[in-house]
Amino acid sequence: MLDLFSGTGSISFEFASRECISVEAFELNHKHAAYIQKTAQELKFLQLRVHKMNAFQFLKTCTKKYDIIFADPPYDMAGVETLPGIILEKAMLKPEGVFILEHSKNINFADNQNLREHRAYGSVNFSFFR
Repeated sequence: MLDLFSGTGSISFEFASRECISVEAFELNHKHAAYIQKTAQELKFLQLRVHKMNAFQFLKTCTKKYDIIFADPPYDMAGVETLPGIILEKAMLKPEGVFILEHSKNINFADNQNLREHRAYGSVNFSFFR
């Protein structure tokens, strides 16, 4: 499982608590990354690895494949709309894998052929890609 723009790590912790065998969290903010690392150690989530790194930089060099990729970038961040293309063009998903992107209502992926589902909860939107 890959958690991009991890924030405080809640998604990573959720997957680790459900016995996901490998969780990678990418968070650029030093305090947030340190918090995730400290909490993972306290909870003995040995399968959770924290990387203090820009997610877009990581995506440029990534050669791994994941079952699940989750991204919750800041809604006003430039380039959010490019994430599905980057991840799918690099074939970062395993055959049955899914990419879940949390984004603002201002971004619409309806014309993306890899979009499988869209869910909206108020101003919070989730788009699912395969």
